[in-house]
Amino acid sequence: MSSLRPIKPLAPDTCPQCTGTKTFVVSREKIECQHCGYVLRDAQQKPQQPPSAPLPPQTPTHDRTQYRVSYRIGQRDLEPFVEAAYTSALDYITRQQWDDAVRALRRCVDYRADFIDAHLWLSRMLEDHAERRDHLTTVLAHEPTHPEAMRELMILDGTLQPTGERFDEFTMPETRTVGGAVKADAHKVNCPRCGSPNLSDDDARGMVVCSACGYQAPQTKRSARYASVSLEMIKRRSQPVRWIVGERWLQCKACGSKRTIPNEQLAETCPFCGSKNVIQADALNTFQQPDSIAPFALSRKQALALVEEQLQSMPERMKGILNPNRVTRTQIEGVYLPFWVYDAVVDVRRSTLDRRGYERRDQPLQPYRTEQFPEMMNNILVCAVTSPARQLTAQLGKFKLGKATDYDPSLLAQHAAEIYSIDFDQAVMDAHEQVSTVMREQYQTFTAGKDMTVTVTSLIKQMMFRMVLLPVYSVTLFESDGEVRPALVNGHSGRVVLGRAQRVR
Repeated sequence: MSSLRPIKPLAPDTCPQCTGTKTFVVSREKIECQHCGYVLRDAQQKPQQPPSAPLPPQTPTHDRTQYRVSYRIGQRDLEPFVEAAYTSALDYITRQQWDDAVRALRRCVDYRADFIDAHLWLSRMLEDHAERRDHLTTVLAHEPTHPEAMRELMILDGTLQPTGERFDEFTMPETRTVGGAVKADAHKVNCPRCGSPNLSDDDARGMVVCSACGYQAPQTKRSARYASVSLEMIKRRSQPVRWIVGERWLQCKACGSKRTIPNEQLAETCPFCGSKNVIQADALNTFQQPDSIAPFALSRKQALALVEEQLQSMPERMKGILNPNRVTRTQIEGVYLPFWVYDAVVDVRRSTLDRRGYERRDQPLQPYRTEQFPEMMNNILVCAVTSPARQLTAQLGKFKLGKATDYDPSLLAQHAAEIYSIDFDQAVMDAHEQVSTVMREQYQTFTAGKDMTVTVTSLIKQMMFRMVLLPVYSVTLFESDGEVRPALVNGHSGRVVLGRAQRVR
């Protein structure tokens, strides 16, 4: 009769330290007693022997005392012993017992791999960069917009300098005015072949040509340059001061003349030599360069014809009966306006409340129902300047963003351009409003009555953005009664937006 060989267990039934029964838990790294923390050796599965002498403490590479301990646990449905281990770890951190804190936190993540608070604190307590990165990426995998994890990862990557102070995501940098002109660095736009400043934009072909030698600039490449709203906000809030610039001091790269220009002006034509200078940066780094630029698709002549056609439309002719609005003179200028372009990942929740109670067959209805839908919304445009007015720029409609190329200062050879006066963290509120409006229109498929209430809410999970210079013709109409009327023309679609006439004082 053959005898069966007994199956040897990986972990013993009884803990040799606390004599607990069936208390060992096996993880990828170790076999540990959940009661007393006793660990078996990985290979031999023999009890660890206490060292004869305590090991010297490891020299920390970062300041562990800078972190603020909070006993609030953001995750629900945790087992009681996991909460107890996490609370013990925070006690150890308060007493600066770092090794004990690491052991307690490791117990937490061994039982609950999705416990992001424990992963975050492990990334703060550990010294090895690879381990810290592993725990931080685990946090961001469960919560992509976690501000503290993003900031720690940016510091670890070297893209953000540690300030030595405790980070508060709700604290904004101090806003200060410069009080004088800020020196700006500029790029001279000239022909690379003959050096002539007489470069011009061929709006029909969307390219730059030299009127002196016939040089045609090659098409610039198109690349996806996007930044995370959350990461950039952390960078901005980590800065101690946010400067407000009134004027910039510019020196011409061709003739050396010096002058001040308004803060919203990106390109300037020298009044002495006629060369064009495009601002690239200033001494305080108060603005960022555009990521892309979409060339004009309409000529100045075509834009004027579209404005004239709009003025001859029936609504405008009816207005002229009561108020004489005959145009005596027209000024038009092509300008590149900065726009923030956002892409958003959205979670949409639709809640329906039915108060009818019963159907005709006296069958009870489900009074409250909630549905969730994942969505994505691309190319959300927010104009980044205060002049022209938002009431006009919001009506320009869509642009052909697929024609946008990487930003190159030489593309501003002929047309003017502006620097943004509305930063991305301010414009993002308008983007949120656009997302909420579109999602309500899309998911509120039926009208709520007195017996039915439908609520649609949108939660933006992640948002990316970039800055694009878009072509707009700025038109000024001088009327016979002395009033001045602004107008805008979309440089791609040709859509005309007429403003309200005002009397110039």
